[in-house]
Amino acid sequence: MKPENNTLENNPRVDNPNNQIVSPKQKGYLLPILGVILLTLIIGTGAYYFGTLKNNKSEQTLPSTVAQNTAPTKSSEEVPGTPARSPATAFDETTNWKIYSNLAYGVTLKYPSEWSVFEDTQYKKIKLLSEYPRSVDHSVRLEIATYMYDGKTPIEDWWNKNLKASSVGTPAGTTTINGLPALKVTGQGETPFAVYYIPVKNTVYEVSIDEISSSDMANNVKKANQVLQTVTFSE
Repeated sequence: MKPENNTLENNPRVDNPNNQIVSPKQKGYLLPILGVILLTLIIGTGAYYFGTLKNNKSEQTLPSTVAQNTAPTKSSEEVPGTPARSPATAFDETTNWKIYSNLAYGVTLKYPSEWSVFEDTQYKKIKLLSEYPRSVDHSVRLEIATYMYDGKTPIEDWWNKNLKASSVGTPAGTTTINGLPALKVTGQGETPFAVYYIPVKNTVYEVSIDEISSSDMANNVKKANQVLQTVTFSE
C-alpha cells in the first residue's frame, strides 16, 4: 500500500489555518475574487493619492493667483503709448456768460447775456435784473450790498445784533457760496426772497434774490442761483 500524500492537490479536504475546509473547486472561485478586491484597493488608493496631491497644488497656487488678480494695474499715464483718459465733465451753462467786476465792492461775477447789471449809487447796491429794461417790476432780481464787519463775530450773532430788528426774514441755517461760509435768511415780503450774508475779512456781503414774478420765473430763479455761485470777493 502506497503511503498517503497529505498535499492540498491530492486531498480534497484539508483543514486550513482558520479550521475552514476549502475544496479545490472553492479555491478556484476565491482566487479571482481576491484579485478583484486587491485591484480595487490599488485603484482606490491611487485615486485618493492623486486627488490629494492635486488639491494641495491648488491650495499652493491660489494665493499667487489672488495676488495677480488684485495687483494694481498701471494707469494709462504709466503705460507708454496708451492715451490718457479724460474724465467726463458736466456742461457748465455759465461758460459763455458775461463777466462783471466792481473793484470798489471787491466783487466779480458772471451773469446771463440777456440780464442787465447796474449800480444803484443811492442805496449803494449792485443790481442784476432778468427783465430790465423791459419790465423792472417783473424781474427776478439779484442784489449785492456791503456792511462793515469786525472780522471775528459769528455771522449769525452779527446778523441778530445788526439786522434782525429791521428784517422780515428768519435765519435758515448756514450754507456755502462759492466755497465761502454764509448765513441764509429766508422770508416772504411782497414776494419770496432769500438773502445770504457772507463774511469776508472786514466786510459782510449781502446777496439777495427776490423771486419776483416774471415771464419765466422758474428759469430766472435758477439762473439767479447760478449767478450766486459764480460770485467771488476780493475785499
